[in-house]
Amino acid sequence: MKVLFLHTDFIKVFPKQKAIKLAEQDPKELDVKDALVAFVSVEERDKISLAKELVKNIKDVATRVGVNRIVLYPYVHLTNKPAKPEIAYRLILESEQLLKREGFEVYRAPFGWYKVLEMKVKGHPLSELSRIIREKTDIKENLESFLKEHGLKYEISEEEGKIIVYTNVPEEKERKKSNYNKIFLILYPNGKEYMILGEENNKLKVVDFQKIKDRYRDVNSIVYDKIEVNKGDIEYLDKSTFNKDFVKLLDKEALGKPFKDVNRNPIRETMERFGFEWENLSDYGHMRYKPYAALLVDLISEYAIKIATGLNFPVYIIKGTNMFDLEKGPVAAHVKLYGDRLYELKTDKSKFVLRYAACFQQFAIAKDLIVSYKDLPFGMLEIADSYRFEQPGETLLGFRLRKFWMPDLHIFCKNPEEASKYFYYMHKIIMDEIKKLNRDYELLINYGSPEFYLKYKNIAIRILQAINKPALVHIYPPSEGRYWIINVEYHIIDLLGRPREIGTTQIDIGNGKRFEITYVDENNKEHYVVIIHNAI
Repeated sequence: MKVLFLHTDFIKVFPKQKAIKLAEQDPKELDVKDALVAFVSVEERDKISLAKELVKNIKDVATRVGVNRIVLYPYVHLTNKPAKPEIAYRLILESEQLLKREGFEVYRAPFGWYKVLEMKVKGHPLSELSRIIREKTDIKENLESFLKEHGLKYEISEEEGKIIVYTNVPEEKERKKSNYNKIFLILYPNGKEYMILGEENNKLKVVDFQKIKDRYRDVNSIVYDKIEVNKGDIEYLDKSTFNKDFVKLLDKEALGKPFKDVNRNPIRETMERFGFEWENLSDYGHMRYKPYAALLVDLISEYAIKIATGLNFPVYIIKGTNMFDLEKGPVAAHVKLYGDRLYELKTDKSKFVLRYAACFQQFAIAKDLIVSYKDLPFGMLEIADSYRFEQPGETLLGFRLRKFWMPDLHIFCKNPEEASKYFYYMHKIIMDEIKKLNRDYELLINYGSPEFYLKYKNIAIRILQAINKPALVHIYPPSEGRYWIINVEYHIIDLLGRPREIGTTQIDIGNGKRFEITYVDENNKEHYVVIIHNAI
């Protein structure tokens, strides 16, 4: 809450017309002499209980200037993050009642009206004051609430007046902890699949997944029911039979092992040597790029454009806005289902989210196109400035940022079958490019549900047969809102032995309908497109 205090000789208020639907009825004119006027802006996170703090501040200022007459003036213009009108109105009314109980003579300007205002401010040193009022908080309680909300394991204690937190921050893909079985499989090119149960003596404790899934009539139940494994079905796989990079990915994702602490980070040192730095005059997680760094970013962008425009279907380069309406439309619907770590801002038009990928702009353009089946597939590419509201303590130069650049390609297809064909084509392009650097990717293949896994397992098998090695598969619980069938993450292992996701590609069966992106088939019937996402 923000408050402007003016000690006035007089104030006159004349309501003229309603400014909002919730404007109070029967507004009255005011003509008050020798009063302390409190212009009050109630903000987004303010609670009704903050009225007590407002009254304390009004009492303090009134005592200092020597008045007993108070005018409460609802004034939204002191903040760019106003509370909802119904909250602001209730808080003002509560403050009015509390002040009257304290013995003040209280007047209130009409809420929700355009008003003519006349006043004369006294000229003494205390006649103009401002205050920012916040709820008094329990720091320990707030810390615990934050840690629980983000699914972090922690221990918290108070020692000599200090609050000490011990925490291990997991890099989980799930936004929230949920009561479901996290199913990780090792899938081989021949279709053999083992479900990972744990680790014993550097050996993976596994079970043939076929023996598990055959017990379920509804295969999706497997992620919720308690999985019973017969002792005789348990097998052990020697981790030394896998390549070292795959083991590191498996340890992190399936077994949840933390990274080892390092005293020196040569990756960060190299980045800083080339001029990749934090910009301390901006928000947390924003970088600046000195000449060499800027050149590298431009060259990588040009490289991504060259690869995309060299594909065997048309790819159009587009540009657009980086903010989208959070109050209405398909973006708002998408964010309600999947929004996480949103970077938000509010203007005089609406509440907006800074985009976390280029999807929204490309989809907004695609929905306005008249598309024939003969035009498909085609792609759109943008080197998109993207934003995610990472926590300050989690930002990492060059890796975890609040603002970053993403070469984001979307391919619009007729149906899942055509999408599967081009999904494999894009996989081959991605693998061919990394081999030019004499490196290789380790794959984490995510499926949107057990049902999707069984139905589209052939996509993963074809990929594994091409690379001739196993991959880690993660099966997510089913969700009515989940828009993707399969998502492949391409990981390298960095100098410090940590898996780093470099690219991803996925098949999207939901956003064609959500954004109303259609094409007309040979029989002149409309269909929603299926979309391949590629962050390359």
